[in-house]
Amino acid sequence: MLPKHSRLTKQTIEKSLIRARRIKTPRFLVMYATIPGAQAPQVSITVSKKVALKAVLRNMLRRRGYAALMPLIPFLSPTVAVLISYTTPDRVIPIPTLTKEFEELFIKAGVYSNS
Repeated sequence: MLPKHSRLTKQTIEKSLIRARRIKTPRFLVMYATIPGAQAPQVSITVSKKVALKAVLRNMLRRRGYAALMPLIPFLSPTVAVLISYTTPDRVIPIPTLTKEFEELFIKAGVYSNS
């Protein structure tokens, strides 16, 4: 589970991510925006009922996404808000592969610095 300061809140989504930039891949839709004055990157992963009907599958996908995302959070820009939405219920992809895909997306978005 993400620390509280790294979680994206509903208010932040409504205020900042309405006009956010988007990157779409076959598995994900990533929305990101900068939040002035933020102390830490804020991230959230969502899975729609259209993607996975059963709550068990949605929860599993979300947990796997967070597990893949955890090692990348220290390298994200501290003023970024990121919302990752699954577009396909791919549950057989290994977590290290998900981590690599998230890293490539963040580099493409310009919010990742591996230093």
